[in-house]
Amino acid sequence: MLTLWHNSGDDKIYRFEPSKPHTPRRLNFVALDTETDSDGSFICGAYYGEILLNRRDIYPIEEYCDNEQEFREKFLTIESYARTRKAPFSLVGFNTAYDIVYLGDIVNSNQRRDAGSRFIQAKTVNGTKIFDVSNHVIGRLEDWISKLEMDKQGIIKREGYLDSIEGKKSQVLDDAHATWILAKWIQDRYITTWNIPFTPTKFGAALKIFQKNYFHPKNGGWFRKDDEQWKSDLERQSYFGGRCEVFRRGQYEAVSHDVNSMYVAIMRDNLIPNPTECKYLKDPIQIAGMINSEFMTVECDVYVPKTRIGLLPYRANKLIFPWGWWHGVYNSVELREALKWGLEITSIKRALWYPESEYYFSDYAQMTLDGRKTSRENNNHADEQLYKYMGNGLYGKFGQMNSKGGEYIRISQWEGDWEGIMIIPGMDDFWIQLPREEFKDAKHAFPIIPATVVAYARAQMLRALCNNSETVIYCDTDSIKTIGQPIGIDIGDEPGQWGYEYTEVQDFYRPKRYGDKRKGIPKKHTLVYKDHETEIYEFEKPTKFRSSLRRGIRQNVWEKVTKQLSLIDDKREWLEDGSSYPLFIDDRNKQNIDIESGKIIVPDISRCGNTW
Repeated sequence: MLTLWHNSGDDKIYRFEPSKPHTPRRLNFVALDTETDSDGSFICGAYYGEILLNRRDIYPIEEYCDNEQEFREKFLTIESYARTRKAPFSLVGFNTAYDIVYLGDIVNSNQRRDAGSRFIQAKTVNGTKIFDVSNHVIGRLEDWISKLEMDKQGIIKREGYLDSIEGKKSQVLDDAHATWILAKWIQDRYITTWNIPFTPTKFGAALKIFQKNYFHPKNGGWFRKDDEQWKSDLERQSYFGGRCEVFRRGQYEAVSHDVNSMYVAIMRDNLIPNPTECKYLKDPIQIAGMINSEFMTVECDVYVPKTRIGLLPYRANKLIFPWGWWHGVYNSVELREALKWGLEITSIKRALWYPESEYYFSDYAQMTLDGRKTSRENNNHADEQLYKYMGNGLYGKFGQMNSKGGEYIRISQWEGDWEGIMIIPGMDDFWIQLPREEFKDAKHAFPIIPATVVAYARAQMLRALCNNSETVIYCDTDSIKTIGQPIGIDIGDEPGQWGYEYTEVQDFYRPKRYGDKRKGIPKKHTLVYKDHETEIYEFEKPTKFRSSLRRGIRQNVWEKVTKQLSLIDDKREWLEDGSSYPLFIDDRNKQNIDIESGKIIVPDISRCGNTW
């Protein structure tokens, strides 16, 4: 089915199309790094980089700064020189948020973007872009110094370098130099391998790679009008995260398996629905007859029988897999697997049907798998990790939501309306906290895409769990741990197969807390108390940008933090022998409620457009 689309004036359209071919522009990079004291005070800083002035001339930069004032002045000198020569550059750091605070009001707070506590990008008041290369990699800078063999260029990590002036100078220059090399390496890989420009994040790069080189849909792209927002809202209700549960508490010899490249294998091997061709259905008999063969988003009432393994996810104050009766919205991929294990659909309210599907991601996924394999064979750990990020980072971009507001703006840089503005006193200026508005879909967001991918993943996990219901100890997204060897799973080394990890005696408490795994606790910590219900840890961490403003203290102050972890699982019903059953839910009267208005969500079908 082919749908013709046109942009009618200012009518906004959600769209994702193949990008037009073009040659990406290489950015000039200048890297920065700072060393600070535990109270957040500036010790020293450095800049390292090259600015291409023309085809022949290069302006080399290697600057050491003894104090904060010098750090600011040298940057302004570099920026001014580049502007006069019409040779723009981008400022890059590794965990940049910790460094740019010492540039003060040189950074335009109106142009700063953060995702939670993670810095994404900013600009200076003169328009120089600021990026964070740690958004493209995982691990510490010293890990990448090793991966890229920077020691061959004399770049190392020194012990006790803060004890001497020469040590400080050498290390901060080396770190700035290493950041510059890493940024150059990332940009080079993006341009030479995939012909895309440097982007603020690796997942943004994955989207551009797919869009430019691998997205060739039959109908020209994916499209939705603003008045079809209700479709995305309904699909998003079927978009659940990965499954993480502990089924047995206590100490066991666990045999661990995980799916090799689960999400990449799913994208390679499976059809994905076309979100443009989407038909609204309200005949329960028609919908019921299509669930086992078609791609659908189904709103329904369900009954899950009481067995060891819950069959469907349910949003309480956490994601659980209960038994009982409730109302929900689910992807048909997940429903048809659950039906095999005892799910009953007691009534059907409505559905979205996607009559067209393609292997949209197959070539892209295979490219990332081939890249990882070749890199591994060549002992190239840096490229291997990059291909891994590109594989795992794509599908979630189609579920992206962006928020408006919540930013902190220097009062000296604020140019908007003053009515109702909250003013916060900071260490170096007064700041304005903008009110946060609701999250909205990104213009390239089509929630049915990630909802389908993760539904495939949970369906694969459900098969493994039900086949091993009496011996499974633990599961987490793409892994299971069992007593003895698991049955009914495809074990092997290929992507999509279950690969053997280890056999080890471990204590299991609750999700993310087993063996020595403690989510939220850094590697450098002290366990100060432990009993069978609670653990208390102490560790140090620096104050971050937003929390420092809210608390009225300096950023980068290292503080001792005490964190208490519960070892009691509250996602299942526990028996005295350490085994468990799903929790019970009886929520048969729940409908789809708009949280803000309290009204039942009913789409205006008259405005949905002729999209089928």
